[in-house]
Amino acid sequence: MKRLILCAAVALCGAGHTQADTVIETLSTWPDQGVGDMWGLAESQPDREYLGSTTGQTFTVLGLDTVLDSMTFFVRNRHMGENTGIIDFVDFGIYVMEWGDRKATGPILYESEMLTPTIRNSLPHEYEEFTVHTGGIELTAGHQYVAFMSTWEYLDGELGIASIAGAGDYRDLADNPYYADVYPGGNFVWQESGDDLSVLTTQVWGVQHPMDPAGGWDLAFSITLVPEPSSIILLLTAAVGFLAWRRRRTQRQSAA
Repeated sequence: MKRLILCAAVALCGAGHTQADTVIETLSTWPDQGVGDMWGLAESQPDREYLGSTTGQTFTVLGLDTVLDSMTFFVRNRHMGENTGIIDFVDFGIYVMEWGDRKATGPILYESEMLTPTIRNSLPHEYEEFTVHTGGIELTAGHQYVAFMSTWEYLDGELGIASIAGAGDYRDLADNPYYADVYPGGNFVWQESGDDLSVLTTQVWGVQHPMDPAGGWDLAFSITLVPEPSSIILLLTAAVGFLAWRRRRTQRQSAA
C-alpha cells in the first residue's frame, strides 16, 4: 500500500507540473518597467496633519485556484528635499479585503508588515518591487477582492509621497492611452482613508483617474493563486483509488 501511495504522489506531482498556478498580471503591458505613475500614497499633507492614501487593484477569483499565494506591486518614493517639502519615506502596508458595491467589505483577510521604499530620490523609472507572500489565504471562486496599499496605520505627521506604477506605457502619448485597461476582472481603485479604517468599508472608493474620467485603468501588478490543499488531497485520493483499481484488474487478468 505504501508503494501505491508513493506512486500516486509521484503521479500527482507530475500532474502539478503540467497544471500551472493562476497568475493575474498586467506587467507584460509595462515595457521595461517604464514610467507610469498611476497614483500616490501620501503619509501626510502639509495642510492637514493626517491624510493617508489607499490605492489598490480589484481582481476576480476564477477556476480551481482559490488560495492567494503572493502579490507584487511597484512603488517609487517621490523627490525628497527642502525645496519639495517631502521629508519622509512613505511607510505602508499591503492588504486584501473582499470587494462589493464599489467598496471593501468584511474583515481584512491579509495584512503585510510595514513596507518602505529605500531609494531617497528615485527617478521616474526607479520603481522598487514589493512582493508579499501571504502564507495561503483561502478566497472564494466567483468573488471579487481588492488588494491595496495603504498608509493608514503608519501616519506620523511628516510629509512623504510615493507613486504607484500603472499598467500600460506612460510614454506612449500618441494614442493617449496614458495608462491601460488590460485586465477585465478588475481595475484601479483609490480611497482617502486617513487613519480611519472604517472609511474603506463605509464609503464608495474612487475608480476614476483625473486623467481619465471614464475610469477602468489597472495598476502594474501580479497576483498568484494556487489550488487549495483540499483539492490536492482529493486528487491524491483519486489517484490512489485509480492505481488500486488498476492493480486489482491486473492481478485478476494474471490469475485468469
